[in-house]
Amino acid sequence: MKKFKILLIIAFIFSYFYMNAEGTAGTNAQLETLYIVDMPTAGINPVKTIGVNSLFMSEGGLLLYVNYSPFKRFNCGISYAGNNIIGSEKMLFQKYPGFQISYRIVDEKLKFPALLIGINTQGRGKYFADANRHTILSPGVYLALSKNFKWDAGYIALHGGINFSFDQNGDTKLPNLYFGAEQSIGKRFAINAEYNANIDERNTGFRYPKSIGTLNARLRCSLAERTTIDIAFKDLLGSSTKEKSIQRYIGIDYVVFF
Repeated sequence: MKKFKILLIIAFIFSYFYMNAEGTAGTNAQLETLYIVDMPTAGINPVKTIGVNSLFMSEGGLLLYVNYSPFKRFNCGISYAGNNIIGSEKMLFQKYPGFQISYRIVDEKLKFPALLIGINTQGRGKYFADANRHTILSPGVYLALSKNFKWDAGYIALHGGINFSFDQNGDTKLPNLYFGAEQSIGKRFAINAEYNANIDERNTGFRYPKSIGTLNARLRCSLAERTTIDIAFKDLLGSSTKEKSIQRYIGIDYVVFF
């Protein structure tokens, strides 16, 4: 009976948060999506906010972002990640923290997408100390575009961008392209899909010998006010040589107004 009461209380709390959800997913979303999956959008957090993003990765990895918006259209932040944070293996942290700076040059108009320029030095996935990089290269310097549309199935946002990663270690360094979409599912859910061409990996010999790029997806839920959780599925095309199967990541986003 005691266990039943505990479960009932947990269910009540979850239902309260769910009914009052206003995160970044669904038609009730009050905040913009900052990443399609791994790659940035032209989204920006509102002025005078602090955003905290925790990403739980494979093999006990953890990545933490802290994002600050001191004035309109501008975000800056810092991030840090490590392997085996969860588990019993020896922890290994990346050599230097990552940093992020982004400025939205143009807000979205009826016939024109939002346009944002930024720098993001944070890679994702497992950290490899010998190569001083993560499984997924950081975006580096990038230009992103985003445009939202309303249709019978809710809202759909189209995203795309060009980037140049500083993490490339091959003899020839190349720019990269990516694009994706975000579809709302009801008031509190959304599904994102992203294709990363991985052009900047073709001369490194590190991860993508097939040169077919990577397809990623994630399901997002506005769990509570300014809180979004998601589960991501990485490399659906199986192009990686570093993972044997599709990788599953869990993320939690929270934005604080002050």
